Order: sequence, then C-alpha cells, then structure tokens
Amino acid sequence: LITQTQLITSPTAGLASSSFDLGTNSLFDCLLLAAGTITAGNVRLDYSIDNLNWFPDNTTSSLAPLSTADPHFVYRGISTASRYVRIASAAGSTFAATSLTITFSSKLN
Repeated sequence: LITQTQLITSPTAGLASSSFDLGTNSLFDCLLLAAGTITAGNVRLDYSIDNLNWFPDNTTSSLAPLSTADPHFVYRGISTASRYVRIASAAGSTFAATSLTITFSSKLN
C-alpha cells in the first residue's frame, strides 16, 4: 500500500495538485476534504504516463462536487493504465476553499 497526503492552501480555479506516483500499481482511492470558506465547484482526476503530459478525465463520474454543504468526496477503486494521477479544477469550475486535503492510496490489484 502506497499513501500520500497533500494539503493545498487556498486552492482556486486552475488548481493542479502534485502528482501521485502509482508505481506498478493500477488501483487507487482518493479522499478529498475541503475546509474553511468554500465556494462550490468541481474538481476532477487527471492522468499521465510520463508525469509531463496530463489528460483530464472529464467524464461525469470523475467530477467531484465540493461545497459547504458537502465538503468531501471519495474516489474508490479507480483502475488506470497511467502511472501518475492528480487532482485538478474541472473546466469552468468556480471551486475555491481555505484548504483542500487530498489523500491518495494505491495497492496492487
């Protein structure tokens, strides 16, 4: 099991977290928790094979709505052929918060 926690202070539109290296693993979970003053909006998963070129997952199932009413979201059991993943602002999203905690975990499937 590989885990990584990132704390992003003052995330706004244009957010792109640090990448999470899955290594040879292909199955991961991700917990998002926004705190403080929150402007509702969506974030999404991005994928990369080389940690340089990123591809957004704009599918509805990838969009994580965060708001004051529900400041958390969990991605469970996501399987990917990419080695790297990150969290980014969805296109046109107005998401902002005092802080955003991102916890990735992966394991061999």
